[in-house]
Amino acid sequence: MPLNYPHNGTWEERGGAVVNALIADLHLLAFQAAGIVGNLGFESNGFQTLHEVGQSEGRGGYGWAQWTADRREQFFAWCTTYKYDWKSPDANYSFLLHELRTSQGHALEQVKKTTSLEAAVFTFGYWFERPGGTTEDHLPGYEGRLKYAQRALTGASGITPPVDEPIQPALDNMLQVVAIFNATAKLLQSMLGLEADGDWGPESRKALLEYLRSQQ
Repeated sequence: MPLNYPHNGTWEERGGAVVNALIADLHLLAFQAAGIVGNLGFESNGFQTLHEVGQSEGRGGYGWAQWTADRREQFFAWCTTYKYDWKSPDANYSFLLHELRTSQGHALEQVKKTTSLEAAVFTFGYWFERPGGTTEDHLPGYEGRLKYAQRALTGASGITPPVDEPIQPALDNMLQVVAIFNATAKLLQSMLGLEADGDWGPESRKALLEYLRSQQ
């Protein structure tokens, strides 16, 4: 679907627009799409820092995902072929779709197996972004990635938090009315053999990764 991107909007509006586009184009659940967008938002400061800080021209990461090395060259080649300005949302979104449908298809498949926003954020960061220092139970910047994802999910759902109130309570209220959240959480606990304690911690992440590998 065409990317209806509000260039001058808030992160909730911009990130939410990309969440909704991913839902339609890749047949994802809302929280799965938000897990992808949260990682991209964290990597690029809300789609605003499109060249890795501290790197000279032509080096380091570029674009929403801070594509680097061979993927950076492929991103620029894509933009040249389809006559995109590499800084544009259309360039970044279309190349993201291209990767998820081809060379990074494994990351998409792993995200589709997740059953919560927290798991989607960790899984996409682990398989697609994989920043330095990533391990089976640690994703650098995880909390920041999750916050971007929560805000994008809020925007995708059309819920605008009051200016004088924090985002989290509004998001929590929204998530509580999504029936799939509770149902899939119980299923995840059963599949992974974990006891529910309300915390998405290292043991949850490790168990999830072991389960996802077993399904490959």
